[in-house]
Amino acid sequence: MTRQRLFVERCGLASATRADAQAQLLQRVKADKLHTLRLCWCDLHGQLRSKHVQADALAHALQHGVSMVNTLLLKDLSDRTAWPVFEANGTPDWLGLSGGGNVRLIPDPERLHPLPWAPGHAWLWCQTWHDNGQPVALDTRTVLQHQVQALHAMGLNLRVGLEVEYLIQMDHRLRRLREVVPRD
Repeated sequence: MTRQRLFVERCGLASATRADAQAQLLQRVKADKLHTLRLCWCDLHGQLRSKHVQADALAHALQHGVSMVNTLLLKDLSDRTAWPVFEANGTPDWLGLSGGGNVRLIPDPERLHPLPWAPGHAWLWCQTWHDNGQPVALDTRTVLQHQVQALHAMGLNLRVGLEVEYLIQMDHRLRRLREVVPRD
């Protein structure tokens, strides 16, 4: 009997390094008592989106991805599907997103961020892939990776950052605002 090929193999992502990172991630999820993983991606407008999976489904998600309808990649800022995906020639052929089919989110096992305001929950960054194992051209992480590779080819590096000065939250127990000091 032939072993079914893993989706991460089809995408060219399978490696010993990834396998080690996956094992460490699964151990950390258990040790940190995480029960809900928010599989995150950033849409074309910079808006964070997520699809949730339970911790017991994470091992499968790391190997096979999690399916989602591709129209989630084609939303405008009012959350409407901006492309007529169900019409003939509704999206450019190079996108591979016509007809409202599925794509898969592949979690990055090295990008887990527990959420201090939601015990038991964590963000896990993902990239989107077509079922044929090709990356989705409009996936923002894929676009960034291609640009970083182009810079490296020119002998350049990219350094970016975000500085959040502070957060303000309502402390409902005390019924007053309090400053939350960011932690690394």
